[in-house]
Amino acid sequence: MVELPLPLISGGLQTIADFLTTLASSREIIGGLFRGHTEIGHRPLPKAFRDRGSHLRTAEQLELWKKFISRVSPVRPANDMEYLVLAQHYGVVTALLDWTSNPLVAMFFSCSGNQDVDGVIWGLRSFFMNEFREPIDFDLFEETRDAPILVDAGAMNPRSKIQHSMMTLHTLNETEPNMWEVFTIPAARKIGTLHALERFGINAESIFDDPALAAKSFQEGILSDPFDPFG
Repeated sequence: MVELPLPLISGGLQTIADFLTTLASSREIIGGLFRGHTEIGHRPLPKAFRDRGSHLRTAEQLELWKKFISRVSPVRPANDMEYLVLAQHYGVVTALLDWTSNPLVAMFFSCSGNQDVDGVIWGLRSFFMNEFREPIDFDLFEETRDAPILVDAGAMNPRSKIQHSMMTLHTLNETEPNMWEVFTIPAARKIGTLHALERFGINAESIFDDPALAAKSFQEGILSDPFDPFG
């Protein structure tokens, strides 16, 4: 990541401090989950329900995904839920919604885009939610559940482990879970906050477990270094 002037990084550190102060004054940090949105004003909703486009929605499609991803995935999911979580992590549109138990990871996502618009961190009160347990005793593609299912995805694959991942599995005909807006990140503070989060080891390379991103970040650093003899 290209280095920023100290005032911008200091502003990012202050934003993190303000966020942590907000959490410290709330009981919701206990058992709470978090989600970062790059744009304020949009309630959390699975992508499958945002655009009503094509998404992984049947057991037959899941079987096709399992055959497809098994050829290239370095991990072998243990059950259908883990295959669905893997699909979500790699960009397949599903009825899952990403959350994290690490509030700073949520802050990273709230700052990672739309730099002209304020970002927001949402909270989810996860107490009393039905949680996925083995063996699977419900239909993953059920359309009539009363409430979302909570999925602890943290140990299902390397990326979900790094992101301290929790997910909720949704249907169109359900009662909305107990969510609230925790904290707003001003657009002008997003870049500085991303650089400040890097001091805590939270960046794109670590979040997405992708060496290619690390190489890109390193190259950007070389190009921005005025003392680089090859620049």
